[in-house]
Amino acid sequence: TFQVGEVIIFHGNIQLGQWSVEDWLTVTWSSDQDGYLAEGWPDTSGTFGFETSSLSQDTHTVSIRLENQDGVSCSDNITVDVVL
Repeated sequence: TFQVGEVIIFHGNIQLGQWSVEDWLTVTWSSDQDGYLAEGWPDTSGTFGFETSSLSQDTHTVSIRLENQDGVSCSDNITVDVVL
């Protein structure tokens, strides 16, 4: 649980396996309540993330989607509560 206006740091790491970091073009973060949050790319170790203090008061399902240049994608999500 976080307070409205509090900085929340999101991060992840892709287990590359058969892929290389260069295969992954975009990492997109979104909230079911606030929509688009951020976009970026993993670093050479497969780590990615962003921080925000602008989530609205609500229970959010924050989703991450990774997609490579061939359109192959994977996703995951986490629930975050933001309160007054």
